[in-house]
Amino acid sequence: AGAHPSARAIPCPRAAPPDMLCIPGGAFALGDPTFAGLSRGQEDETVPLPERLVVLSPYFLDEREVTVGTVRSLLASGAFKASLVERSDDVSKERGACTYTAAPGAFESHPINCITALEAEQICAALGKRLPSEAEWEFAAANRTSETQFPWGASEDYCAMSVISRSRSILEASDSSDLLFGASFCRTQPPSAPTKPWGPVPVTSETMDRSACDDSGRCLAFMGGNVAEWVADGFASYDAPCWQGFPLRDPKCPTQGATYRVVRGGSWSSYGYESRAHWRQVHTAKASPSVGVRCAASM
Repeated sequence: AGAHPSARAIPCPRAAPPDMLCIPGGAFALGDPTFAGLSRGQEDETVPLPERLVVLSPYFLDEREVTVGTVRSLLASGAFKASLVERSDDVSKERGACTYTAAPGAFESHPINCITALEAEQICAALGKRLPSEAEWEFAAANRTSETQFPWGASEDYCAMSVISRSRSILEASDSSDLLFGASFCRTQPPSAPTKPWGPVPVTSETMDRSACDDSGRCLAFMGGNVAEWVADGFASYDAPCWQGFPLRDPKCPTQGATYRVVRGGSWSSYGYESRAHWRQVHTAKASPSVGVRCAASM
């Protein structure tokens, strides 16, 4: 292991920008042979996730999810222009979990959510960055070559480790997908009487959901939960041409012509198993209160 040149860690040639971490390049096995993933090749078909060898160049990744405060500053400067979905005071509505409000000072440290895939791309571009590829995201979430099952390691107690699975009533735990995956929920009451915060928490919150830590002890936060995150790829099943090659070098599946986009990571509203580092979600490009953004940067 590590003897082949492409398997050796490739250090970042310069220090990471503020609030970003260096993710050294190298080789890893993308995918998870022990689990199953959703494919839109055929509607709702469950297919195995075959591992494949991927070689990545070094890159930088945001330590935390992009915040409302950051986006509000971009809007004020004109660097980013959009009419974002605003939060509703009614938590029974979907917009009740959106974090953006036009009033300054509110939810500044919360991750921005309720943004489209295009808006996520524009936010990162306005910051001089880009969306990470699906492979880059997984490499960092799985602690690079350690390839852990969850961003925090092996523990399956996701309720204790991250902000996930807080939106569902315990009555919903009887559906077939929960029986199939052994899912449980981290809340037992509906949003009218929440036992835990409704929606995501500030990105500065203490968390055990930490991954890809550097030598100084800085880590990526909330790769497993809080909000799921847009990545740069259009959705393609793992038998598509963009996933072929040995090894695959810096792969990214095109968005042009793709019906769906890929979202990575679990969220405050998702099933607990979606916090697995290898789990991929299929989304339309529309805004959702469960999806935010974390930016990357090339060397």
